[in-house]
Amino acid sequence: MSRPIIPLLIAFIAGIFFSYLFKIPALLIQVTLTATLSFILVTLMKSKRFFYPALLFSLFLLGIMEMNMYLHPHINKSHINHYIGSEKVKVEGVICENPQVSPEKTELVVCVNRILNNGQYTPVWGRVLLNVREPYTFHYGDSIRFHSRLRAPRNFANPGGFDYERYLRFRGILVRGFINETAGIVVLRREIGNPLRIWLERFREFIRKTIRDTAPGTEGKIIQAMILGDQKEIPKEDREKFNRTGTTHIIAISGFNIGIVALFSFFVIRLLLKSSEYLLLRWNMVLISTLFAIILVILYTFIAGSGISVIRASVMVVLFMVAIMANRERDLYNILSLAAFFILIVNPYSLFDISFQLSFVAVISLLFLTPRLVNLLPSSLITSDSPGLTRKEWLLKHLKKILRTMVLFFFASLSATLGTLPLILFYFNRLSLVTLIANFLVVPILGVMAIPLCLLIVFTAPISHYLTEIILYISMVLVKISLFLIERLASLPWSSVFVSTPTPLEIVVFYLLLISAGFLLDQLRGKARMIELNRTALLFRAIPVFLILFFIVDGIWIHLKGVHTGKLSLTAVDVGQGSSILVRLPGGKRILVDGGGFFDETFDVGKYVLAPFLWYERISSIDIVVLTHAHPDHLRGLLFVLENFHVGEVWTNGEGSDSPVYLSFLRIIRDRGIVLRTISDLTPEINISGVKIRILNPQIPSTSRPSIATSLKDTPVPLKRSYIPSDPINERSVVMKFSFGSRTFLLPGDIMETSEMRLVDSPVDLTSDVLFVPHHGASRSSTIPFLEKVRPQIAVISCGFDNVFRFPHPETLGRYERLQSRIYRTDLNGAVTIVTNGNDLQSSVFRPGNS
Repeated sequence: MSRPIIPLLIAFIAGIFFSYLFKIPALLIQVTLTATLSFILVTLMKSKRFFYPALLFSLFLLGIMEMNMYLHPHINKSHINHYIGSEKVKVEGVICENPQVSPEKTELVVCVNRILNNGQYTPVWGRVLLNVREPYTFHYGDSIRFHSRLRAPRNFANPGGFDYERYLRFRGILVRGFINETAGIVVLRREIGNPLRIWLERFREFIRKTIRDTAPGTEGKIIQAMILGDQKEIPKEDREKFNRTGTTHIIAISGFNIGIVALFSFFVIRLLLKSSEYLLLRWNMVLISTLFAIILVILYTFIAGSGISVIRASVMVVLFMVAIMANRERDLYNILSLAAFFILIVNPYSLFDISFQLSFVAVISLLFLTPRLVNLLPSSLITSDSPGLTRKEWLLKHLKKILRTMVLFFFASLSATLGTLPLILFYFNRLSLVTLIANFLVVPILGVMAIPLCLLIVFTAPISHYLTEIILYISMVLVKISLFLIERLASLPWSSVFVSTPTPLEIVVFYLLLISAGFLLDQLRGKARMIELNRTALLFRAIPVFLILFFIVDGIWIHLKGVHTGKLSLTAVDVGQGSSILVRLPGGKRILVDGGGFFDETFDVGKYVLAPFLWYERISSIDIVVLTHAHPDHLRGLLFVLENFHVGEVWTNGEGSDSPVYLSFLRIIRDRGIVLRTISDLTPEINISGVKIRILNPQIPSTSRPSIATSLKDTPVPLKRSYIPSDPINERSVVMKFSFGSRTFLLPGDIMETSEMRLVDSPVDLTSDVLFVPHHGASRSSTIPFLEKVRPQIAVISCGFDNVFRFPHPETLGRYERLQSRIYRTDLNGAVTIVTNGNDLQSSVFRPGNS
């Protein structure tokens, strides 16, 4: 077998996937694996006929067993997760990973060792992710004591959402803690971790300080990111520019950076060896150059912080160089499989890591597509000219070399871009339309030139401050040029677009299309030996046609699916402690009522929660966005939607605010030319695709009301009581009632008892089959008179898990239980969807097992 590693890798990957999909008892796997290994030993002694199948099966079992260790770790009574609760605890431990510092917070991974309770210490173990809001200097190896409430990591439970729980579980983290003030944390001792790593962190801090002193601006932060891997210190707006142009891989220490370091080291030593005839005769030039490059790659890995993604990239590059030393560099697919196999044996969860997938897919694409694209070039551009050239011919030859290098670089960028495109769209929903030109311009400057210079800083900083400053200034110039080009490209309005999430089937079909296109390129060059018969050739040419036809039919089906549903669907999205409801009308129109949001800017709910859900649902345009009121937990998440989705209209209650988030809301509407409408209880009834929408709140003040209520076709009735709002902003929330066929839905925003009493006293029919519970289930809303008039069959509460307000209030839940309403909660059930065809009601939740 020419490539024996590939089947072994596939078997191991299959085991990892199987463990991820199905929970299998560890004892069963251990017994089966032992029996299989015994069978292999017996087979080796008697016959090798069944050896290879048994080996594949044993690797399949090994993949299951290794993955089980991360998905279902053994936890005894002394694990820190047994102290998760509502009370704060004092915990001691050691910072066991490099602190992740950003302008908003500092993230610490703490290996805990004991808990202080009533003056007594209790030994514990486990890893805690600790978020510290206020700036404070921490280092690896610091022994700390913190006073915090411990919580279990929890996802936003929506289709298409990021699995944060799984991400932390793979890192061995089952507990989180939060420190809002530095008084809640104290450093007991410094530097008690691994001595070698402590020395390494001191050196990293020395490099960091050297860069900051000479280059305190954005350029210095980018240089720091390329050396030390500290991307979070780069300003958000600059990181966004790299994202828009598809050049983030240059400032993230990945396979690209490690590869540049390896190539630079290899050619520098090769050049030095060539300068001495004695060294050329004494040593193997390729062997010494490769060995030196491996040493520098390993050194660079440690300097960059030894993160998992950095180690993976280094393993891949080192194995390629070892293959060169062993004269096995021709079979690159086997080497790549060996690198993947080695990485997955050590960290099987890497299979689900974005950087792992992107790195290997990019390399496979380079190996598969680039040579086939190069074969399309004219032979005169590929072959070198004969010796004895004239000056004109010599100049022409070098121009050809430059042109060939540029074409090769373009083909390599094109291959990597096409190969990683489906994964980038799947994980990031972003398509950069300028990525090829951006990489063509920036990679030679910021990658090929700047990265080697940044590597030199590591060697010159301890020796000569003057020389280091010179290298830093040159690097800053290169970074400035790159930033100038990136800013110009990112400023183009069409430079980057957000797209909906592709399905796994669409991804598979795209790769099949890419593979068939590669073999078709072989055929165009007459190099496809297997395609000799006309029928086979015809079938082979037809495969890309069928695949392209699939995408055409798929696009038509997606469009028709949204247009011809004939049903009304309302989904309460899990946005934490906030509210966001997606209304899908018959005929395909969509209304988004609120967008959730946190009260501070530390986390963008719109970008990381709401938008991924919409993209997963194949939604890129919203016909109407409704802001019920201007509180951040309803408003902040809408900003990203308004900026990055096609929005037809925005409806508000007309209540202004001088808060920065509301001013940003108005600015985006104005800049994007979105129609802004003010609605109230006088707004006429709206009919969209057979769905009637009535606005019941806010009420226009009596001095502004006409003598005849033309909107609701009812004459105003005298007020039965005085309505003095306890919270004017909440009380003036937009209240909407949707009617479709015989079914009705009431969306009351955050109204409280005052507005509820006004609606109860009004002649409006409040009876509704489904009530999206007002004000997240607060005790001063969902009053008994209001509920008796609404009498919902289903009550949907939008609230955050274990929120600081303790919503929903037990008294409020009791009122719905006495009405025998079926209660759904986004904190327990995740996203809640109610669908009706005008007669029947169907409900579904993202987490069906919770109540």
